[in-house]
Amino acid sequence: GLVLFKGAGASGDAVYTIDERSGVNEEHLQYFEVFGRVLGMALHHRHLVDARLSPALLKHCVGAPVCLGDLEAVDKTFHDSMQWILDNPIAGVIDTAFVATAEEFGVRREVELVEGGAAVAVTEHNKALYVDAMVRWRLEASHAAQLRALKQEAVAAEDYRAAAEMHDLLTVLDASSAPLTVADATSEQESRSMIEM
Repeated sequence: GLVLFKGAGASGDAVYTIDERSGVNEEHLQYFEVFGRVLGMALHHRHLVDARLSPALLKHCVGAPVCLGDLEAVDKTFHDSMQWILDNPIAGVIDTAFVATAEEFGVRREVELVEGGAAVAVTEHNKALYVDAMVRWRLEASHAAQLRALKQEAVAAEDYRAAAEMHDLLTVLDASSAPLTVADATSEQESRSMIEM
């Protein structure tokens, strides 16, 4: 196969998201461009695309920020662990820094979630920033090249917002019933560059 997308979530509620392993195919970015072009044409002509894409992928297509809730559709266990960090005191329990572990074909490497992240300990004070950075890495940065290629050929977010409501996007893409609104697509993104050490 092409290894472009993978199913994620519970079998009955499975959605498709980008497969981080797509780089095994040398032409994977061109395939994402073609998919983006097909997706853009379907949106433009309001044709149904029978593909349950993840809420995070849909948000990326319209330029909306991702959030912790979007992670649940892709990886519920990881979502639950991030939610646990937010809901509970972590002093003496969590001993990590602003890094993530990426694995490609059995080779593991650390990725800094912020500049100098390996030296920034996750504390009670900055755990919300850590969770936000981890969510953005997991849903966007870990496959940024694929997302750029897909969106490059799709309808531009500003043009689409002017032409249709978010509910139309969900209808055309036959997406999950995740609560995604026009406000999601137009809301201001929080500053993500401040991390207090």
